Amino acid sequence: MTLLSPKRLASLLKRPFSSEWFDVLAAANSGDDDEVPEGWKTVREIAAETGYSEHHTWKQLRQLHEQGKIERRRFKICTGTTVRPVPHYSPSR
Repeated sequence: MTLLSPKRLASLLKRPFSSEWFDVLAAANSGDDDEVPEGWKTVREIAAETGYSEHHTWKQLRQLHEQGKIERRRFKICTGTTVRPVPHYSPSR
């Protein structure tokens, strides 16, 4: 493991963050969650509605998705204190 000298660390911290990449990364991690359209549900929501365990529900949904009978999309939602991409499922249209 390489440690930075105090002088090098201080010089890095003094640099302004004006990089184009910094702006792109900051926007990607902005914490904005997506609006989930009506009809899309998580494994947890579907399991609660059907009374099946989340594990069983996930296995069934995975098989149905592989068969093309349902759609799966990831929406960024707030899970506790963080925003994460979470798979949501909807009947195929």
